[in-house]
Amino acid sequence: MILVLTTVLVTLGAGVAWTLRPVEYTARISLYVSAQSADTANAAYQGSLLSQQRVSSYVELVNSMRVSRAVVRQLGLTESPAALAGRITASNAADSVLIDVAVTGGSPEGVATVANSVGRVFTDLVAELERPATPDALAPVLVRVVEPAEVPTAPSSTGLPASLLLGLLVGLAAGVGLALLRNATDSSIKSLELLHAVTRAPNLGTIAYQANTPKRPLTVHDDDPQSPRAEAFRQLRTNLQFIDLDNPHKVIVVTSSLPEEGKTTSLCNLAIAMAATRARVLLVDADLRRPKVAELLGLDGTVGLTDILSGRLRPDQVIQPWSGGKFDVLASGSLPPNPSELLGSRQMTELLAELRTQYDVVLLDTPPLLPVTDAAAVAPSADGVILVCRYKRANREQVGRAVQALAAVSVPVLGTLFTMVPTRGPRAYAGYNSYYRAEPPVLAHHEATDAARAPSDVTRHGGRHSDGWPGTG
Repeated sequence: MILVLTTVLVTLGAGVAWTLRPVEYTARISLYVSAQSADTANAAYQGSLLSQQRVSSYVELVNSMRVSRAVVRQLGLTESPAALAGRITASNAADSVLIDVAVTGGSPEGVATVANSVGRVFTDLVAELERPATPDALAPVLVRVVEPAEVPTAPSSTGLPASLLLGLLVGLAAGVGLALLRNATDSSIKSLELLHAVTRAPNLGTIAYQANTPKRPLTVHDDDPQSPRAEAFRQLRTNLQFIDLDNPHKVIVVTSSLPEEGKTTSLCNLAIAMAATRARVLLVDADLRRPKVAELLGLDGTVGLTDILSGRLRPDQVIQPWSGGKFDVLASGSLPPNPSELLGSRQMTELLAELRTQYDVVLLDTPPLLPVTDAAAVAPSADGVILVCRYKRANREQVGRAVQALAAVSVPVLGTLFTMVPTRGPRAYAGYNSYYRAEPPVLAHHEATDAARAPSDVTRHGGRHSDGWPGTG
């Protein structure tokens, strides 16, 4: 729609600019080309063919510099012959011996005078060119002026209403054409169906675009708990729990095909949503190139994962609690010169095995798959990967290459997360998430009292939360 509107505005502007040109008038004369022959049927037929053959050459001759120079001399014009030739046009209908000559200019009287002068000059020129070698013989072809040019009474240039209408029609046609062409050649991921076709993995969640996300990225913590975005992260949490129930996934790598697909922001919100179930959650910033987790959560990122892998510190010395202990965070630490080697090292595998015994869920934020190999290096030590895809950010080829990179190291894609989906239009977020509770239920007095006394909004049953995450006891 934006492309169509832009094209229409451009063509309308061009139409307005065209009408701002000086007013032009057009004067016309008709020239008749005839063959002079004996008065017999065969001679008349031959003469007709000769006239038609001459006409095509005469059309080009009208626009020649020889005619323009002669007109300039005859009328004493200050205009150059080349400029005058640009104002003279000649045309001829098929199988016709008439030549239509049109002269345009800013003066009605001036264009009529020039047109009549062209008629005189051209008839004299043809008579000279067709002069027979024998003095008493007839010229084979003769050109006559059918009717002299009249002074035009109305401008021939297009007026503003006509220009605007023409610009509108041309703009609509061009805009729709360009939109169809762009849609046919656009291979970016714009739907869940296309995302599934490329990854062959289930979609775990769809996150809507929100303009204030850069200022308030922690939607689940900062925004209204009943907002659509907060509900989307809780839906992601729930869907993740029910993937292959017989083989729980405790260590999960979160990555994307390209940068800036909303990976880190989504992962932090997922950790907050998981922590709300009283699960023991550890968020590890394994992006050792451009770490953002500590900055996003307001924690110290100077010590962390790299200090453990280098043997300088123990996990319990660098793991930090977030927001009063809702979940734990292991920052990246100082940036190393060899991120891929560190993430694929034996020390990393052993660290994840140790953390697996201490936490219910370990979430790893890693760099995108296509620019670097870090995510593919650490993924074999995890239980699976969540692939984040931003609406219209990556195309089918790029997402396909990311899936192939994970398949090369035999790591399953647990599912996809579709981020920054528009809230309006045919592919709006509501099309994927049409149901959510708009406002919290009204509790009876005794229910509100019991809820206030409860330590958490999640009821535990037999050492496991009601929504499926393992309990802490």
